[in-house]
Amino acid sequence: MKKNLSLALLMSLFIASIGLENSIAEENKSNKKNVPQNSQIKSSNNNFQKLLGEKLSLGLFTSYQRSEFSFDTPAGHSILKWREMEGYSVGSEIKYKVLDLQSQKGWLKGNDLFFSYTYSNLKGEGTDDDISNYDENNSYLSGFSVQKAKGSVNDFRFGSNFDFEKFENFTPSLRLGAFYKKLKFDMRDGNFVGVDYLNQIAGNAKINGLGQRTESEFSGLTIGGKISNKNNDSENALIVDLYPAVSYVGKQYWPQRDPEDRNWKLSDAQPGFGFKVAFEHYFKALDQNFKIFSSYESIRVNKLNEKGDYYSVKGGSEDSEAKGNAKFNSFMLGLGIYF
Repeated sequence: MKKNLSLALLMSLFIASIGLENSIAEENKSNKKNVPQNSQIKSSNNNFQKLLGEKLSLGLFTSYQRSEFSFDTPAGHSILKWREMEGYSVGSEIKYKVLDLQSQKGWLKGNDLFFSYTYSNLKGEGTDDDISNYDENNSYLSGFSVQKAKGSVNDFRFGSNFDFEKFENFTPSLRLGAFYKKLKFDMRDGNFVGVDYLNQIAGNAKINGLGQRTESEFSGLTIGGKISNKNNDSENALIVDLYPAVSYVGKQYWPQRDPEDRNWKLSDAQPGFGFKVAFEHYFKALDQNFKIFSSYESIRVNKLNEKGDYYSVKGGSEDSEAKGNAKFNSFMLGLGIYF
């Protein structure tokens, strides 16, 4: 249902923007009725190339990224965390200027569509923690493992930006859109420490090969704003996007379990929330447009359901040991080039 709402919003934005553009195109067409056919075709081709160059921009970027992802399971109250995940990101961004009304009267001064894709390759440390939330009334066995971690993140975003009349030297904008983020993280090769509180003994073991794997997906709508200030060939922009309703689904794999329990699933019992704050600085050098940017993103889902082949637990119910949660935080610092 949430994904259908996201799709409906995106389609509405796209259709509305194209409709506005078509109405302007029809007005321009009516002014060319008296132009000879051959000249009109040639003029149309030239105008189309010029219009495409002015309206469409392509950006390529790379960045340093540091992220952390974790979840707390409702059934066992285990905390799995992929922490200090560092590495690089590469991506692209396409912007299409639908309306440019800077020279006209009115509070709306422009509208554009944007789409971006980012791929991240990260490495860090993974932990499986059954000690921090140990409950002596429910269990006498506990443990903690530390393993090497690595994985990837695929991030897709689409939306529309509406520019309004300037306030002094600043241009305020409204942003509406949606995002989809998929993580695939592994834990491998590490050490496990187990504790038997009943018999007051402890032991350790070596973990060889795959210890844990998650394929987790976050998606939702975004609503936010942008404040920008342009001075000749440079521009500064502050962007804040809010995620009012985030959906989460995670497919988990734990090879140390019995075969029938190795695959299990987490999903949101209620929508989560999040935000992303970004600062962008555009400048021109060597007759080329560049962008330096930094961003911080945080997503949290506070209640989860857990489901395996032979069991199902609702977070916060009498059968669960915890409400469960899933969290993702990420910082990026990078450089982009625009054509």
